[in-house]
Amino acid sequence: MALDTKTLEPAIRDPRKLRRTAFILVAIMVVGGIGILASYSKRAKQDAYDPRPPIYGRLNQNLAVVRQDGTSAGLLDLDNCVWLASAVSVNQPDSWKRSREVMQRMQKRYAGNPEVRFVCLTIDPEKETSEVLAKAAAEIGAELPTWWFAGAGQEYIHRYLKDKFKLGSMPSYDGKQWSYNAKILVVDRNHHLRQGKNGRAVVDFDFDAAASYDEKGLKSGSDKTNAELMEEILGRTIDALLAEPHENS
Repeated sequence: MALDTKTLEPAIRDPRKLRRTAFILVAIMVVGGIGILASYSKRAKQDAYDPRPPIYGRLNQNLAVVRQDGTSAGLLDLDNCVWLASAVSVNQPDSWKRSREVMQRMQKRYAGNPEVRFVCLTIDPEKETSEVLAKAAAEIGAELPTWWFAGAGQEYIHRYLKDKFKLGSMPSYDGKQWSYNAKILVVDRNHHLRQGKNGRAVVDFDFDAAASYDEKGLKSGSDKTNAELMEEILGRTIDALLAEPHENS
């Protein structure tokens, strides 16, 4: 049966109902928007105050080295360990003095804990052979398996420091002495490079930089010097990483 359109009348809409519907829709959008903003704000605050040591890289390529006793090993053999590493020139002991002293104190702090290790990579392997490294290690009481003094091919070491350890530039030699970054690097159980966290501040463990701040009279914001505070943060960072699980556990 065909619909008789002649009998149809236009619908009359109630303006009050239309306004009420519009108000309801606007209210829903406003409440939804506020909820989204609150969620983002909460997440941002959580991220800002996240105390976990930040990750800024991962060692996904091994480096074969020769240690102070003449044995061969790979850096990634340090599996399920938290380890501190530093580039060194043992023939220039002052060039890594601060890092060395901090690592010695960390060694004493974690003495007897097989999950904390230390690695010193020579930037001058052609002159600093395993025999030279053995002598330098003995002078500070660095013994295997806890503390490695190690070398590899010079080009491999330099590129690894720059590209894998994220030091920014390769060591350079001016004909008399080496220039290089001797800051302490922290590697977790899963081969991630980690930084420290102090409130919202992210901390690199560059003790030469910390000492320079102290020499300039810059305050750390606590009753400690910048170097003392950085060492405290390093200890907290190691403790936090020891509490984290290994990916394969």
